[in-house]
Amino acid sequence: MMHLLPQPGEPLRDYRDRILPLAQTAIAPQRARVARMRDDFAALDAHQRAALDGAVQDAARAIQDRVTNGLLSGELRPATFKPMTGVAVARDVLDIVDRGNTRFLSSLTPDQRTRLASHRFDFADYLVFSARWEDALGVRDSAAPR
Repeated sequence: MMHLLPQPGEPLRDYRDRILPLAQTAIAPQRARVARMRDDFAALDAHQRAALDGAVQDAARAIQDRVTNGLLSGELRPATFKPMTGVAVARDVLDIVDRGNTRFLSSLTPDQRTRLASHRFDFADYLVFSARWEDALGVRDSAAPR
């Protein structure tokens, strides 16, 4: 377990580069699962698939922005953090997810919405596991000098 923690003196980019492949391997089965459920749910046409992908991308970006702004502004600073601040942030994140879900649902036919009610596919589950959260960590700059 200690090997998963940053090592003394280890630069954060080195830690990220060491841990990211493990995290991606761990999440790969979940990403495959939500993709299978999406494909099993309904034959989405190109417009519907674009609506789903766009809603996921926009929601993920908005969540990343909300959390990043909270960190940078000090709102989420552990020394001054209050539980109600967490409630407000959680509410904002849930509102973002709900707007994404509403956007996706609006692209479905009535028959597809009826099928979705009894199907295991879920927008929030799909968002959590299909969004490439690791991109927010600057993975693309891993070749940059340290």
